[in-house]
Amino acid sequence: MRRHDWRPTPLGAPGRWPAVLKSAVGLALNAAQPVLILWGPERLMLCNGGFAPLCGDRFPACLGHPLSLPWPEARAALEPFFAEAYAGRPCRTGRIALSFVRGGLPAEGHFSIRFTPLWTEDGAVAGLVCTCEEVTGEVMAERMAAERRRTRQLRALASAALAVTTASSLPAKLDAAVRAACDIVGAHLGIISLSSGPDHRQTITATRLSDSYARWRGYIAEPDGSGIYAWLCEQNRPVRMTQAELEAHPRWHGFGRHAGRHPPMRGWLAAPLVGPGGGNLGLIQLSDKADGSEFDEADEAIIVQLAQFASAAIEQAQAEEALQESRAVLSRFIDGAPAAIAMFDRDMRYLAASRRFLADLGVPAGADLTGRSHYDVFPEVPEHWRAVHRRVLAGETLDSDAEPFHRQDGSTDWIRWRMEPWHDAAGQIGGAFLFSEVITAQRSTETALREALMRFEVARSAAGLGIYDWDVAAGRLDWDDRVRELWGLAPDEPVSYDRFLEGLHPADRGPTHAAVMRSLDPGGTGEYAAEFRVIGGRDGLERWIAATGQAVFRAGRPVRLTGTVAEVTTRRRAEEALATLNAELERKVQERTAQLVQSQKMEAIGQLTGGVAHDFNNLLQGIGSCVGMLRRHVPEGKPARLYDAAMESIRRGGRLTQSLLSFARRQTLAPKPTDLPALLEGMRPLLERTMGGLIRLDIDIDPDGGPALVDPAQLESAILNLAINARDAMPDGGLLTLRTGTAALEEAGGMGEGGPGLPDGLTPGSYVTISVRDTGLGMDADTLAHAFEPFFTTKGLGGSGLGLSMVHGMAAQSGGGVRIDSAPGRGTEVTLYLPPAPESVQETPAVPEDGEAGTGRSLLLVDDDAIVRFGIKALLESLDYTVLEAECGETAVAILEGGGAVDMLVTDYAMPGMNGAAVVHAARRLLPGLPALIITGYADIPTFAEDVTVLHKPFRPAELEARIAAILRDHSRQDRVSSSVR
Repeated sequence: MRRHDWRPTPLGAPGRWPAVLKSAVGLALNAAQPVLILWGPERLMLCNGGFAPLCGDRFPACLGHPLSLPWPEARAALEPFFAEAYAGRPCRTGRIALSFVRGGLPAEGHFSIRFTPLWTEDGAVAGLVCTCEEVTGEVMAERMAAERRRTRQLRALASAALAVTTASSLPAKLDAAVRAACDIVGAHLGIISLSSGPDHRQTITATRLSDSYARWRGYIAEPDGSGIYAWLCEQNRPVRMTQAELEAHPRWHGFGRHAGRHPPMRGWLAAPLVGPGGGNLGLIQLSDKADGSEFDEADEAIIVQLAQFASAAIEQAQAEEALQESRAVLSRFIDGAPAAIAMFDRDMRYLAASRRFLADLGVPAGADLTGRSHYDVFPEVPEHWRAVHRRVLAGETLDSDAEPFHRQDGSTDWIRWRMEPWHDAAGQIGGAFLFSEVITAQRSTETALREALMRFEVARSAAGLGIYDWDVAAGRLDWDDRVRELWGLAPDEPVSYDRFLEGLHPADRGPTHAAVMRSLDPGGTGEYAAEFRVIGGRDGLERWIAATGQAVFRAGRPVRLTGTVAEVTTRRRAEEALATLNAELERKVQERTAQLVQSQKMEAIGQLTGGVAHDFNNLLQGIGSCVGMLRRHVPEGKPARLYDAAMESIRRGGRLTQSLLSFARRQTLAPKPTDLPALLEGMRPLLERTMGGLIRLDIDIDPDGGPALVDPAQLESAILNLAINARDAMPDGGLLTLRTGTAALEEAGGMGEGGPGLPDGLTPGSYVTISVRDTGLGMDADTLAHAFEPFFTTKGLGGSGLGLSMVHGMAAQSGGGVRIDSAPGRGTEVTLYLPPAPESVQETPAVPEDGEAGTGRSLLLVDDDAIVRFGIKALLESLDYTVLEAECGETAVAILEGGGAVDMLVTDYAMPGMNGAAVVHAARRLLPGLPALIITGYADIPTFAEDVTVLHKPFRPAELEARIAAILRDHSRQDRVSSSVR
């Protein structure tokens, strides 16, 4: 359009075109769709390149000239749209088919054209813009979809015709038809009903509801013939209606009293079932298409064809049903005979034969033998049967109770038969009746019964069952040999009910007699079951017997009791042993429950004592720090002795809290490989002094025992405690034996620390043991039960009650346990089970005890206890340290964040808010590598991944001084190493 010479055209040169035209042309040239512009009342043509193929061979000569379209088939259809748009109203066509040239070849396309008026400045329509949207692809896709749908429906119709035709009964044919109808058109609801009577009353015979309609599958309502259904049957032609059309129809009566329960009918398609004479047989009705669309002509056409198939099938099925009904009457008559029956003429041709006769002789079901010769049906009939036939047709009547019948396949049946002649109206023999019955199964049953009886007898003998039979009315009792054997009677010795009772154990006679009498009660079930003991008449052996039986009654009176007996001595002995075992297990369960309660009690006490020890440690630390600072101000003499006594009391208090923590399993242990023989030999002088002259000490070393992984100091304390207890238990002297050894435990401990079994809670494995045994007074069971409880003592005034509890706590915290074996007058042996030391464990070097002065270094002290903080600060300042103090972790962090320069952090562990570990972490985030020491009254604080030293309260001033000095010295050494590396 840009290159076209417009000057010769009525439009003239583009420079003279109105602005609105120029604007429309600019838009058309940039448009992707075909665009046609009509200008002026002459409809002068302008178009873009996309529209050019639609002009055919008239392009480009048509440009600038009045509209001349090459589509004669579409001109009349487009003219109203041109007029509408020139009247100033935009409009749009539907799909219009247009012919054009594409790629040099004629083609047909489908377009939707939008007409937009072009307005002049004075408001007049000067022209039109016609934008074409090609929808050829959509139209072709819809056509192909319709064709596929038609093909699919035809295939489904063919399958439905086959299903309807081959269905075995009228209900099956109608069910196949309604299913096919719903599947072909995609309907939610389908119904087939049959007409009856002059008013065309409908009987619903088949329905199909989709899963969406599942809740209406139980709905049943037979329509009468007064409404739209009768009208449809009268018309005998298909009808399609929307829901609105259906409800507006004058013959529509609605659902009446079923309105609330009837399935919805969104759209309706009905086709009549028409018989050969044009009469109405019924209706096929469909409702509610699954895709939401209305039924169309294609749906109607395909359902009409299906209705024709269904009508033919109905006619055929109804005729077959009538014929089958008449045959059924005859079959029922014949089948009612007590035996298989066949009726022959004089030539042995079949006149009638019952189904049972045919089945007995192996004739296929449904075969019609009428008019066929018996010898043609069974050519293998032997001569002796043919002779029977001849004799009967000659007038004889013959029969047999059991005769073999050899079949053609080689099998043999046994039959019972009777054959006699029948006479016609003239009295002549017209043929023969044959009555027969196959008794093969009966004979097999009889044979099987005999074999079963034989097998029962073998099984009874193998199982040791005895059989008895008591004729109650006659008072006669019969026993077989097995029963006599169990009662110890000779085979010929007479038996009676009294003799039966005499053979029972005296304690079992009453209950057994009562069980027999209950079985003979007419008001009961007659069942008899009892277990009792029998004392053998000849061998005197006691045997357990299980007896069962069933009573027989006549006229409400017991006449017989029959049953079996079997020896169950082995089972009863096993049950008794099992009962004994269960009782023992119950005792052990109760014992274990009591031990568990005791363990929980000990744990609760341990938690309490651990908490008390922590608080007491803080008190002792506050006192010790303050008192320790007074030493330099105390003069020698009596004040100095008073000072030393105070410090000794503080140390004793510390040892007391250590005992409490040991029992609570919260003391700080330093386990390392410990040579037990060397430890015991090292303790020998101390133990000998402790025992005195009346008690001899014996140390028995196991040469195969290895080192134990244990804190040697705590172990020495535990052994000393046990030795002192042993000494106190031998006031008149005796022998104290210390023995080392090993123990391999194959099952977990659980008999309790004080019991005779393994220590509670021990896991299976290998252990190193140390036992301390005395020959003293021993302990009773009640004392053993409380032996490990804290503060429990038998020493009266002066005993703390913490010795054994400390031993128990140390062993358990070390991963082992304690076992006590004691009895009054037998002495006591206490065995410690300790984990063996693995080869990879290395002994940790001891912390240096001596320190160095503060030399002006700065420390940050954090403790929430003001007294403890005051005493420690005074001690540190006396050592020439500069001390910054904080009452909580948050304050300490604030000091560091404010620029406080410190060389080391000393913090308590258990504080409100941030604990000591959190304070160390926060401080090292601000000052990486800051040395830190945690002081705590607890012993069970977690281990730290970072380099943090822990010092437990109460501690002596010298311990704190040495520990801080060592930490600062190690830090300085590491700094020097790092500097040399750099």
